[in-house]
Amino acid sequence: MNQTALITGASGGIGYELAKLFAQGHCNLVLVARSGDKLAQVADELQRQFGIAVKTIALDLSQALAPHFLFDQLRRERISIDILINNAGYGRFGEFAEIPLEESLGQIQLNVLALTALTRLFVGPMLERRSGKIMNVASTAGFQPGPLMAVYYATKAYVISFSEALANELKDKGVTVTCLCPGATDTGFQGRAGTEQTVLFRKMRPMDAGTVARRVSRADGGQDTGDFRVAEPIACGIDTSCAAQAGNGDFAQDFGQSRLSLRYGGFASAGQPRAAVPPRPLFPLPGPTAPS
Repeated sequence: MNQTALITGASGGIGYELAKLFAQGHCNLVLVARSGDKLAQVADELQRQFGIAVKTIALDLSQALAPHFLFDQLRRERISIDILINNAGYGRFGEFAEIPLEESLGQIQLNVLALTALTRLFVGPMLERRSGKIMNVASTAGFQPGPLMAVYYATKAYVISFSEALANELKDKGVTVTCLCPGATDTGFQGRAGTEQTVLFRKMRPMDAGTVARRVSRADGGQDTGDFRVAEPIACGIDTSCAAQAGNGDFAQDFGQSRLSLRYGGFASAGQPRAAVPPRPLFPLPGPTAPS
């Protein structure tokens, strides 16, 4: 019997690429995003290409009651979720004092509160079955403060800390937790965040979303679908030898074995302390005074 994966933010970017890989691995899918039209296109593509079942739910998870609505709807339809991928999130570039308060609170609602609520709601049935996998998508932004994206960086720090703690609590209970922390990735994120003209996106060749997905999910027959093992670490399109100086890389913490396992820009090793990650903002200050 096919497993079912729930992927939020699935209409584009990393979420869409992960959906393709799970479909290739014969997983049925529940795809959630704000755009119903885009979700319908994705569902039609994956159903025709891979012959799997795809359910789409157009839902704005930045609304406080949305996670409960989603959980209740799936429970009514007797759809059991084996794999939860909390991918939806967004940021906003600018000085904190200049960004509208509703924008900052919206980031917290989606990146933190919705992720926490979905994890809490779906982990219960997983624990009852003693089987399940959760992946929370954070960012390398979560390992340092981020001037001009202060709230976004802080929300991703929460996701990393929460995932690590939860993995420890769930050890030996049949449920694994993984936290994916990609560096700069070419998705719709930068358009919404307003980061297209930052040094990072103009000069450092962000990684494409398909590459990020293939590094994490099943890429061959060597592992089961949903076993979130990080493949060869890379550094967002830049040479890995420069990753330490750039302060930017492809990073994942695999908490499936309930211990910190780091892959960062091609130079960190398993169990390396978090302090080894360079404390550099991913979005340097714009203009001639920006750090090189």
